[in-house]
Amino acid sequence: MNVGVQRGAIAAVQVLGLAVWFSMSAVVPTLRSEWGLDSADAVWLTASVQLGFVTGALTSAALTLADRLPPQRLLAGGAAAAAVCTVLLAVSVDRFAAAVPLRFATGVCLAAVYPVGMKLMASWAHGAARGKSMGILIAALTLGSTLPHLIAGVGSLPWRGVLLVAAAAGLLASSIALAFI
Repeated sequence: MNVGVQRGAIAAVQVLGLAVWFSMSAVVPTLRSEWGLDSADAVWLTASVQLGFVTGALTSAALTLADRLPPQRLLAGGAAAAAVCTVLLAVSVDRFAAAVPLRFATGVCLAAVYPVGMKLMASWAHGAARGKSMGILIAALTLGSTLPHLIAGVGSLPWRGVLLVAAAAGLLASSIALAFI
């Protein structure tokens, strides 16, 4: 398959798959009133994803998952699992204490998205093109991280709707990974 198509598919997966990363941050203002969150609670909704990501990345590296499993399937599975965690949060959680474990699990799953995407992008880039490819990947990470804020800012979706749209983006990312990478 064409290298440009591969790079584009990997970037699209990053943008869409990482939409769930900051999805709770995008709805914190609403949750402050609905759940009575204080500043520390709001921080934990974001920090738990970061802690999960570190845990998932270290575990994946220790088990060499990206070398032992087909990376496109690992990428697709991570995006889908992170999306499922976000759907579960959107449809079944109504308090802070129940949200934190699901956000941690989301981070663990995302460790199969960004690092694996980086490995794939690097494998499709040779020599001088590697810097450009990594730039595209980092731009995709940035876009994906801001996507939930865009979703929340366009229209007047309730917080659960924002999470569901972000999760749908993650599921689309999984499909793209399976079909095009």
